[in-house]
Amino acid sequence: MTELKTLIKKDLKSFTYRIFNLRTNDSKGRRKRVLNILLALFLTIYIVALFGVVALSAITEIARTEAGYMVMIQMFLGMGLFLLIFYMVAFMSAIFYSNEVKMLMTLPIKRENILFAKALSMGLIFYIIFGIYASFVYIPYAKAGFNDVAKILPVIMLVIGSVNFEIAVITIVVSVLMRYLNQFRSTKYVFQVVGFTLLMGFSIGIQFVVNNAVTKDFALTGGIEKVAKWVPQIFFLKVILEKNIGIAVVMGFAALVLGSVILYIFSKVSTEFVFKAINLENSKDSNKKVKVGRNTKEGVAKTLMKRDLLNVLKTPIYVFNIGIGGLIIVVFGAFGIYNGAKNTGFTPKFGALSEFVSSMFAKPSEEIIISAGVFFILASIVSLVSNTALTSFTREGRQIWLTQTLPISAKEQVKGRVRASMVLQGLNMIPALLLVFFLVGFRPMSVVGALVGMIIGMFFIANLAMIVGSIKPKLDWDNPQQAVKRNGTVMMFNLGFVGYVVLLKFLMVDIIPKYIDLMSLDGPTRIVAAVLVVHLVAAIVMNRVAPNVVKKRIRTYG
Repeated sequence: MTELKTLIKKDLKSFTYRIFNLRTNDSKGRRKRVLNILLALFLTIYIVALFGVVALSAITEIARTEAGYMVMIQMFLGMGLFLLIFYMVAFMSAIFYSNEVKMLMTLPIKRENILFAKALSMGLIFYIIFGIYASFVYIPYAKAGFNDVAKILPVIMLVIGSVNFEIAVITIVVSVLMRYLNQFRSTKYVFQVVGFTLLMGFSIGIQFVVNNAVTKDFALTGGIEKVAKWVPQIFFLKVILEKNIGIAVVMGFAALVLGSVILYIFSKVSTEFVFKAINLENSKDSNKKVKVGRNTKEGVAKTLMKRDLLNVLKTPIYVFNIGIGGLIIVVFGAFGIYNGAKNTGFTPKFGALSEFVSSMFAKPSEEIIISAGVFFILASIVSLVSNTALTSFTREGRQIWLTQTLPISAKEQVKGRVRASMVLQGLNMIPALLLVFFLVGFRPMSVVGALVGMIIGMFFIANLAMIVGSIKPKLDWDNPQQAVKRNGTVMMFNLGFVGYVVLLKFLMVDIIPKYIDLMSLDGPTRIVAAVLVVHLVAAIVMNRVAPNVVKKRIRTYG
């Protein structure tokens, strides 16, 4: 037990040391620590305001009605999908791509404790997220007279137990898959990406079917009982909400203990699979042969572009975090359209919205401009989760000295890295293009507008990300997940862009119409055209400025 507590304490201290800069105690380090604490406080307030006020306030209103029960059920059903997307990749990165775990393997520590401690420390953030969410749902539901507020305690215990159970299942499945996929030498990365993509797709499909069944059967007698038979979390939730406080506390505690015990057992069982997979990886790395390529006259920028793309495609963690972000957005969008179609009677088919789109525009130019505006927004959102430029220098890690010493100009660095980002963003946009054109049909003016808006959106995000990512890359990381997700620059960029969109919406919807009659400008068409032009000019300016920023900042890396 002492060994386990020490390992958990180590992980938590490592996290806080990185966040609050506790490793250094000189005057510069103390100033940086104060700035980090103030920044963390600001970001917390920002996130709470953005998510809490906008999203949770709407959920809270629903929770004050009888539908609060349904929201609780949907939360526990959605927990598995959320953990699959976020915990699975983090677990792979922290265990199979971490030098820390390889070092711990050489110490006189029980290997099952290493895995169990990692699972618990990584689960902490999910306890907090789902605990807050459950509180925002259950407390208004109970205060509205539908239940006892004191039952929030067993609900929170059920949340922790459920998170532990979901983590346990993901841990053993990932461990077994990695154990056997790592046997393949040259194609192991392909198998890893394909295998885990299929696993994620299968799990999302099950989640979709279950959620759809619950929504359909909820109003029917025995609907909850049917789900409770197949989903243990819903069984525990049903007992907690329908029985007295004493039984509720007992059931909540039982769920907490059961989930934790299952996590410990599954961690113990997974241990041999995990360390066999790591040993296979190490043995392959030690026998790896360096391939000597023939000299080519390929341009420097093109070589850098290919290198950056291969860096992403050869690392499954990067593929899941960057490479298929756009695909995940489209999958959820398709599910949303399907659900909406069932509720409204709309039948999704090729060209289903073609007549509706035709009725919106009086001139072809309007269709081009509005289509460009729509795809500019769509491309910006997809590019936000699929651009490589933001983490291009960060992913170099401790090997950044090679980039610093090579005789490559800052202009070529920017050109190659921005091109790589544009290529991956474009690949991520293909599913979105296909989905939209499936619904609206093949309309030449819409296609032209879509391509124009898509290029402007991708070019704008790629260059903005290049500048932001080059200012202060995170080079001291232990595993790939820390490079692309546990990264203050990435978080600031994403939150800043969301804030920018909110500000833009405020200006376009609430401010400008007070001073300009949109109807006198042919409706919103000219406003959309102006926004596109402004962002295109901004992207070109940033593309010209980026080499100067990189040239100045690259000297300070290390």
